[in-house]
Amino acid sequence: MISLDELLTMSGLSRKSDWFEALKLNTAALGCDGVLFAFKPNSSTDNNQAIILSDYPAEWRKKYDTEDYAQIDPVVVHCFTSTVPIVWFDNIYTSVQQLNFREEAKNHGLMQGVSLPVHGAGGQVGMLSARLEAIPERQLKYHLARTLPSLTLIRDYAVDTLLKLIGNEEAEEPVALTNRELEVLKWSAFGKTTWEIARILSCSEANINYHLFKSQNEIQCRVQENGDCQSLANRRVGVLNRLVFNLYKQSLPECGFPHFVPLPYIMMALIKDLLTIQIKISANKFNLPRLGI
Repeated sequence: MISLDELLTMSGLSRKSDWFEALKLNTAALGCDGVLFAFKPNSSTDNNQAIILSDYPAEWRKKYDTEDYAQIDPVVVHCFTSTVPIVWFDNIYTSVQQLNFREEAKNHGLMQGVSLPVHGAGGQVGMLSARLEAIPERQLKYHLARTLPSLTLIRDYAVDTLLKLIGNEEAEEPVALTNRELEVLKWSAFGKTTWEIARILSCSEANINYHLFKSQNEIQCRVQENGDCQSLANRRVGVLNRLVFNLYKQSLPECGFPHFVPLPYIMMALIKDLLTIQIKISANKFNLPRLGI
């Protein structure tokens, strides 16, 4: 049996590589010789966009992707449409293509194992696959009967901890604003009007409005990248907080004491518009409160 302490080794990590090492240790404690964790936002997402962490032979992984074996692999089809584990018995490979695929897998050392479907609360799909090459074939069913409950717990903790890790990684990604856009926002944070900023930067007021509009669109695109509605809402606030904090830091005088200047109308309008952008993924469906100031 897996212990709670062992499961918790997958939480609180900041890198996928560390998370995967913890996952490997937990599965190895159950007699697994290798592991693959595949994960994508929903079943309609292209497999090329899936997160795949694996210690399978690199040559096999390359061939699997090049030949697009996911389209004929019965384990993949099963995991996307079912919630119960599937053992890699020969009888699940029925068509000529699947039988050839099975032989290729065996030639690369993938003889026997089990795959557990992944279905996240936000519609995510994937699988946790574990190789069991060291287990004698005659003892495989008995071994699975003892270890499947623990593998299921590992799978559930893996999904939860990986989602949190991905959310933290996305939250740390900077907003891609140009130096000019940051400069315009900085002067706006100082309390300058668009007319005043145009005089300071020796350009037209229309040019200042353009940079404000462009930076607003950049922030909007940044927070609407990938993910479910709840994480989308969280990233809106996170991106905004970091942007305002960075602008605020730029307003500190050399002595280190802050100027307590209120954000002007332009910045408040930018913030209000950012926070009130409607979530296009049917907020009503998820019964989420509307964001706003």
